[in-house]
Amino acid sequence: MGWENAHLHQFLKNERIFGIADDEPELSDRFMDYTSIRLMDLLKKKGDSMQYIYDFGDYWQHEIILEGIHAPDKSHYYPICTAGERNCPPEDCGGPSGYQEMLKVLNHPGHPDREALIDWLDEDWEPEEFDLDYTNNLLLEDDFGCLPMIE
Repeated sequence: MGWENAHLHQFLKNERIFGIADDEPELSDRFMDYTSIRLMDLLKKKGDSMQYIYDFGDYWQHEIILEGIHAPDKSHYYPICTAGERNCPPEDCGGPSGYQEMLKVLNHPGHPDREALIDWLDEDWEPEEFDLDYTNNLLLEDDFGCLPMIE
């Protein structure tokens, strides 16, 4: 369960749009293919930030903030996630408002839509669970980790 990189997505920084060129039929001077840049070219110092938008229909908006720069540890492969909270919302659950409604339904055993929702979800999906190892394994995959941005 979780996001499967099945929807359009982009990064925004200083009114520039960074995405995959195939996603933008009419490229503007504000658009840049993110496969041709590195993350360190966008976030250079502590406090630098950018936006990440996933699924233009559901519109999941995230703020990415560079909290610090550390000397690399040669025993780790990068990127690496050091901590996190909660499980990833399911694909196509209706964006932030749909996700909140989904959680309300799950938390009310007598709700008429609860059983159908549980059938739609993976039986083992728990909203409060965060799997650090699973997250780091996803970051090792080209399309999930956006590796061209960090190499």
